[in-house]
Amino acid sequence: MKNIIYITIFLLSLSAFAQNIPMQNGSFTTCIGTFSDSGGNGGNYSSNENFTITFCPMVSTDKIRLDFQNFNIQNNADIMEIFDGPDTTANSFGTFSGNQGAFVSMASPNNPSGCLTITFTSDASTTLNGWFANISCFTPCQNILSNIDSTSPAVGANGLLRICQGTDVNFAGSGTFSVGGVGALYEWDFGDSTSATGPNVNHIYNTPGVYIVNLTITDTNNCTNTNLNNLVVQVSTTPTFIGTGADADPICLGETSNLTGAAQAVPFITDCTPPISGQTFLPDGSGVSYSTCITVDCFASDQVITNANQIVSVCLNIEHSYLGDLDIIIHSPNGQTASLKAYSQGGNGTYLGGANDDGSLTPGVGASYCFTPSATTYLVNGPTVVAGINPPHASIVPGNYRPFQSFNNLIGSPLNGSWCIEVIDNLAIDNGYIFQWSLDFDPLLLPADYSFTPVIVSQGWVANPDITATTGNVITVQPTTIGSHCYTYSVTDDFNCVYTHDVCIDVDPLPVVNIPADISICDNLDDGDNQNGFIQTFNLNSQTTTILGGQTGMTVTYYDNFTDADAGTVTAQLISPYSNTVANNQTIYFRIENNNTNCYNIGSFELIVTEIPQINNPGDQVFCDEYSYSPDHDVNNGIVNNLNFNSLNTGIINGQTGLAVTYYLSQTDAESGSNPIVFPYQNTTPFFQTIFIRLEETASGCFSVDSFNLIINGLPNILRDSDHDGNVFNDFAVTEYGLCEDLVIDGFTQFDLLSKELEILN
Repeated sequence: MKNIIYITIFLLSLSAFAQNIPMQNGSFTTCIGTFSDSGGNGGNYSSNENFTITFCPMVSTDKIRLDFQNFNIQNNADIMEIFDGPDTTANSFGTFSGNQGAFVSMASPNNPSGCLTITFTSDASTTLNGWFANISCFTPCQNILSNIDSTSPAVGANGLLRICQGTDVNFAGSGTFSVGGVGALYEWDFGDSTSATGPNVNHIYNTPGVYIVNLTITDTNNCTNTNLNNLVVQVSTTPTFIGTGADADPICLGETSNLTGAAQAVPFITDCTPPISGQTFLPDGSGVSYSTCITVDCFASDQVITNANQIVSVCLNIEHSYLGDLDIIIHSPNGQTASLKAYSQGGNGTYLGGANDDGSLTPGVGASYCFTPSATTYLVNGPTVVAGINPPHASIVPGNYRPFQSFNNLIGSPLNGSWCIEVIDNLAIDNGYIFQWSLDFDPLLLPADYSFTPVIVSQGWVANPDITATTGNVITVQPTTIGSHCYTYSVTDDFNCVYTHDVCIDVDPLPVVNIPADISICDNLDDGDNQNGFIQTFNLNSQTTTILGGQTGMTVTYYDNFTDADAGTVTAQLISPYSNTVANNQTIYFRIENNNTNCYNIGSFELIVTEIPQINNPGDQVFCDEYSYSPDHDVNNGIVNNLNFNSLNTGIINGQTGLAVTYYLSQTDAESGSNPIVFPYQNTTPFFQTIFIRLEETASGCFSVDSFNLIINGLPNILRDSDHDGNVFNDFAVTEYGLCEDLVIDGFTQFDLLSKELEILN
């Protein structure tokens, strides 16, 4: 009999491999199969049942898992209880009754046996189709601790990794395993939506901000570490340059420009305002629920709500035509809930917002209703105002209202994760819209390290040969070439990050100065006009073409002093024709300015008024020529072949310097300086000819013209009394010019000669 009992127990324990095990008294060691009520899969259990069954794993280190696919027993009359161990003395997971649907029950990590014990009792009345569950075993997770061993750059004494933008960070990590870590997977979350695998990895942070780094280690049993590293990485912000703009005003070559350097640190403030949801339609329903969710992900991964006041508000922009229909519930990421408005509160046909109560799907006008811990009035008790147009009706006034259930219901909920608003429309006919909803947390929930402001420890201009002076953070620069010239302002913060800002100046060329010839004018200082050295007709504009030298887009103006020319004083500009204000010599300054860049250059020329040289007239010049009173005796009567007036030059110049004398046959030639007489000269008009003198200052070209007469007189002839009448003058005609005076030939005067001749003739 003992052997039979032993065999029976053995069969109950081992022969249930891969088969359905109905509810009964007994213990089963298995990791595969199904577990159902006593009626099997599809049948009903019986009345007045009272069974205890135990499932244990085949491997002592494994644990039992029951996945209930369905569960439906008589509510509060038929009871199942599950114990975390090999018998009913173990801890209870609780009692189960009614329609539970699908759920999972498994041995806990603290259960050394890995077994589950289940009791079931039914009363004498109604029986239902019971339950059906899959049996499996699993290896419990070992304890795993992830460690961030080192970073390069290193974490500071404050526990923060503070780096510059673009820094390549090396992370080295390890795991502490209660069993073993062979084959474990190391996964890094860098906090910027990127990741990497391996115990030693590198990552570059290019964007300023705060990033939370965690290392997750998963072993070959798909178990992970239970701790969070939450290493805070702060990436420095770029300071704002508040000095001279990036492009300073253009300057002209040779000018200076003052550049101011100054920078302000830029704070980084973590914005943990959750996103706002989109629009959700709330159609007619009768017990139908509608949900709209937002994701919060900016808090520390292990932060939870510890106080109801940490939820500042839950706000909905909504319209609905029958408040009495609705349940409005907020769900936290771990499934905790708080009712904002309960169906049981009523509300009747009061509108929310400007609803359309015409049966159409056309959205009405939303109104914002916020649920806050500090409010005292429930939504259903809020004041009303007429709103909507189809038809207009009493609507709850937008504002702050008390939630039906306290936000204390949400204490312990994770801050990060999916938060949802559920609306249950409990009655048919009316519809509405949630246009958006939002959730606001107390900003003090954010860890202090999630925001920062760098400190500027040094700043200044980088050395440049164009810098001619420095006063504090202001530099004076004088570029030496045209084109773009940039100057760098450098800022170093307490992250040891260096930021630079360039200020650039365009240097425009100066107009080319083409110096024109001086304007020289001759003036007769003795003309009696009392304006010696002053001329009324200087045409300054005649210099413009030369000054421009083909340059276009320029303006030339004239001034009588450098200061006005440099300032471009409009009222001081000289107008042509111009009368000099300084006798004889005056400097005129011209300003040539580019019409586009306003760059200018200055040059000068002279107005020179030169005295006309004074001719010391030599008087008429008489030359003697031998000729006969009878034209047939001398064909050159009155013509002299070898005339030369240069001997008169010294007298004409009369001690003046820098002058040249030339002689001409006409006044026209003398004034133009054309066709000067070349010596030796032969007069072209017998006996009498006017010769014109040009006395010219060689430096200025100023000249005077005067004239003298050239007189050719014949030499005296010996007179003969050819007819022997004793009267020689009856035989010859006397020239109209008379005899050359004071002529002595061989010691005789002309009259002596005449006497001699008479004597000879006689």
